[in-house]
Amino acid sequence: MLRTFIPVAKMLAQTFGPDCEVVLHDLSRPQASRVVIENPQVTGRQVGTPIGDLVVRVLRSPRFKDDMLANYATRAPDGRTLKSSTAILRDENGRAIGALCINMDVSRYSMAAEAMGHFLRMEDPESPTDREVEVPDDNVWDVVDRIITQVVESYGPNVELLDRNQKVEIVRFLYDKGVFLIKGGIEHVARTLGVSRFTIYNYVDEVRGGARSSGY
Repeated sequence: MLRTFIPVAKMLAQTFGPDCEVVLHDLSRPQASRVVIENPQVTGRQVGTPIGDLVVRVLRSPRFKDDMLANYATRAPDGRTLKSSTAILRDENGRAIGALCINMDVSRYSMAAEAMGHFLRMEDPESPTDREVEVPDDNVWDVVDRIITQVVESYGPNVELLDRNQKVEIVRFLYDKGVFLIKGGIEHVARTLGVSRFTIYNYVDEVRGGARSSGY
């Protein structure tokens, strides 16, 4: 079904020109979710790379509403300011299957800020913290649950057969994507992996320790 959005991505990229990157994410493969990138020169990202900061920056924003967040500020890897928008895509059953993202490089337009002031007006989403937050919309859990389920299934169909190292790697990926910043994330992942929430806390502590020792 996501294939039906490929022409939309191409149309948007051609309409707004080479400064507009359009990305189509497949939520069934969060570890390699970027399946289409138009105008990749804007950020240098490649097809087959992970889902990025969807949970941290978009789903946790107080302005996320009606399955979308429009006109929020991000930065390219080299520091250029981008004007970004993200919409969650659903199938006929209402299940979240993907995300369509627009990243517009506005650095050239900023030199004409007075004339382009209205076009450049944007608001930052709520800054992410290490504090758990309430999820404002039940639909957000649909997206988060899909990420969790697909990552777990990528290691095999039977959770019971996963060894400890595999479970730690799953927790590492979910930790990096901000899943544990959502209130209830620990408990949700624990149920999915068939372990106690205290076990997940231990895995998270191990992941954090590894990140610190690696200098991240």
